Order: sequence, then structure tokens, then C-alpha cells
Amino acid sequence: MSPKISIGLATDKSYYKSTAQGGGSFDPDATAFLTAAGITDSTQQSAVNQLVLDMKTANIWSKMLAVYPFVGGTATSHKWNLVNPIDSNAAYRLIFSGGWIHNSLGIEMNGGNTQAETYVTSNNGNDRALSAYLTQRASGSQHVVMGAYNSGMLGIRSEVTRDLFHNNSGTSPKAVTPSSVEPFVGLSRIASNDWFAQNGNNEFNNYTDASPSVTRTLKIGNFNGTSWRGDHQLGFVHISTTLTQSEMTDLRTAVIAFQTTLGRNV
Repeated sequence: MSPKISIGLATDKSYYKSTAQGGGSFDPDATAFLTAAGITDSTQQSAVNQLVLDMKTANIWSKMLAVYPFVGGTATSHKWNLVNPIDSNAAYRLIFSGGWIHNSLGIEMNGGNTQAETYVTSNNGNDRALSAYLTQRASGSQHVVMGAYNSGMLGIRSEVTRDLFHNNSGTSPKAVTPSSVEPFVGLSRIASNDWFAQNGNNEFNNYTDASPSVTRTLKIGNFNGTSWRGDHQLGFVHISTTLTQSEMTDLRTAVIAFQTTLGRNV
């Protein structure tokens, strides 16, 4: 009788070894994510591992609440939070609703009913930083990337030639048309009336206005049930406590390197 052969996905952390690093083990935080998301592609494994290492080297990893690298090409692999890959609301794994498209470039909205619940509170707009990497920008206006809405707004919208940032007590955004539009956009609140937006070729824009009265959770692709929806494709999203401009630059550098390794840098 021929011996039975069993083929399956290894679940112990020793499975994830880096041949590029001479066979050394991956970072344990990267390993936990790769195991949870079932990522077996070696390029994706290396990209995720280096993203974690780069954020730790920049001393911003400890500020991260949720990081969504969108690798694996499916809703199941895209839902996991790199910082805490546990399947629970408290761990900020995503819940997708609507007609999302999941592929190797990330997650794609449909402009109508797509949203992803992060379960991260907006904390009244205080002590929060947000960023996203757009692997594809949609044309038109009012295209939501992510945010929250109540009596004020906290969030990011993007168009083909400019980005619009909300971090105020009303609904009017700060529209920024950079000298060269790029896929990475972010905002961070420094104090109750001091925040900055980042887009373009490392261009920063500083603003002063009232804190938004936002107490809801942050969503991707929708401002908490508003009529404003997104139609973009995203290859990365992060939510953290406040980042400085230099820290946002370090994050941008790490994310661009991550997207380049995956072959989806635009």
C-alpha cells in the first residue's frame, strides 16, 4: 500500500522564514499577521515583514492602532489588522459590506454601497492620524477614502487632481492641490486646534480650526452612513495616535517601499 501524503498549510510560526535574510526568522508581529491571513506568497511575506521592520525602525509602530496592508487578494486576507491580527471588533479587524472588489491591488470601492468598519473610535478627532495609499484614484468629486461624521467630520476624500481633508467642527474640507499628485495621503492632529495634511511630493499643509465633534467609529469608503461614498482602490490604510510631520514622512517612505516590493506602486 502506498503511504498517505498529507499536504497542508503550516500553522506554526517556524513556517515563515526569510531566505532573503539568510534563513532568519521573520519579525514576530509580521509572523502573527501572515499566519492569521494565510499569506503564503514569499514576496508578500517579505513585503509585510519589511513594512513592520521599517515602522519599528522609525519608532512609529507603537503608535499604530490599526494597519491594513491588503495583501492576499481576498476579503478574508484583507480584513486583518497587522498590529493585532485577532478576529474581533476589539482587535479592529475589518467588516466589509457592499460590493467590494478584492484583488492583488487591494480593495476597490463601488461608489454606491461599499464600506468597511474598522471599529476604531475617532476619539472626537483628538490624538488621531490617518493615512491611505490609493492604487487607483477615481474621477469626479466627493470620493471618500475614510473617515467619520457626526456634527463635525474627520476624514479624507480624494479626487484626480486634489485631496480634501476634514478635521473640523463643520463639514467644509480643506482642499489641497499638490504640485504633483501621488497615491499616499494622510492627516494628523497635533493639538485641539492644530493639524496638518500630507499629500503630493511630501507636501505638508498646516491648519488651525476647531476640533470636530466626532464620536463614531472610522469607516473606509464612507463617512458613517452619509451619502458620500468612495470609488477608489486602496493598497494600504492606517489609523494611529498623532504622528508628527517627520513621522508621517517615515510612514510614507515605508508604505511606498512596501507597495514597490508588491509591484503595485503608482
